[in-house]
Amino acid sequence: MITSYTTDKIIIVSCSGLKNQGGRNMKGKTRFLVLLLLIAVFVSGCSLFGKKKGDVTVSLFLEDNTPLTGIELVLKKDAKVVKAKTNNDGKALFQVDDIGEYTITGEVVLYDGTKEAISKQINLKAGTNPEVPIKLATIGQLGITVVDKKAKPIANSELVISVGENEKKIPLEAEGKIQFYAKIGTYNLKAKINDFVSEISEVELTSKKLEKVLEINIETIEELAIGKAYEIFNLDINKTAHDADGTRLTDGIFGDPNKGPEDSSWASYNQSDKEKPCGFIVDLEAVKDLRAARVQAYQYHEWGVFIPSKISIELSEDKTTWSEPVIVEKESRAGETYDEWFEFTLAGNGRYVKVTIEPFTNLFMWLGEISVQGVEE
Repeated sequence: MITSYTTDKIIIVSCSGLKNQGGRNMKGKTRFLVLLLLIAVFVSGCSLFGKKKGDVTVSLFLEDNTPLTGIELVLKKDAKVVKAKTNNDGKALFQVDDIGEYTITGEVVLYDGTKEAISKQINLKAGTNPEVPIKLATIGQLGITVVDKKAKPIANSELVISVGENEKKIPLEAEGKIQFYAKIGTYNLKAKINDFVSEISEVELTSKKLEKVLEINIETIEELAIGKAYEIFNLDINKTAHDADGTRLTDGIFGDPNKGPEDSSWASYNQSDKEKPCGFIVDLEAVKDLRAARVQAYQYHEWGVFIPSKISIELSEDKTTWSEPVIVEKESRAGETYDEWFEFTLAGNGRYVKVTIEPFTNLFMWLGEISVQGVEE
């Protein structure tokens, strides 16, 4: 006789009165009983095949629905810990293999190094759970851009944040921008670079994203010669030394003195006529307000290559009338291999920059770069 009864969700099957009738059908009955037991266990909900799985998306926002991105959240139940970072939409997906009561925790790092804690209890069920939104009403996000008087971003500037007597200085990114989180409240902001400082701007931060532009009343000095064409006068290009196409001196890549002549950033020239001046005329393509220039030269004593004795800079708007030359002279350090920068302070407008060079000898002259700095006129 076969009887069964259930205790604590497990069906017990009892086989009483079974007789081995000559062994006939015994194996078949045994298989039947085992199958019946497995079906009973499955129906009763006994989890012999693993724990129930679930997943949930947690979204993190400010009060104005600005997503908080890149924030690490932790989903925890007893000793079980699952971590995920919020994406660009402020959402983090968690998948667990054990449903039940969990705690969501995390923290948002603020501009001054303090942290705003996140904590929420959730009950995860099997399958996909409804999204869990978390809104932080105690902090906001500030986006700051620092510009010059022509509204161009200023690289390498500094933001100064004041709250009462407390002051925090933050270096800005190369684009003159920064974004950060802060507690809601009133802040005084100013930007500075070197000795130049913007006016103080007072902002009232609530639980939303706020964009602010700070202007420093200066002109941004820019590199103007990169990629610009130049003509060569009274010089023969050494075809084996890298400037056959006449672009090497304005490519923005300086020569490396440690690599020597093997560095393709160096360009070599010979003075055609020792009795005539030689050099280059760089075309900036438009009139600029020019402030400075630099020329990189190279001395390689093993080959008898020396830095120039003198370099001068002249400016012109029409390539006909030239300014008074600015001259820099240097003496060669005998027996040494090194690079030397000839630096010039300029004060004038010009489209054309004439670089006239007086070589130490007319044998070889190695140059790395012609750099011109200024502002748009």
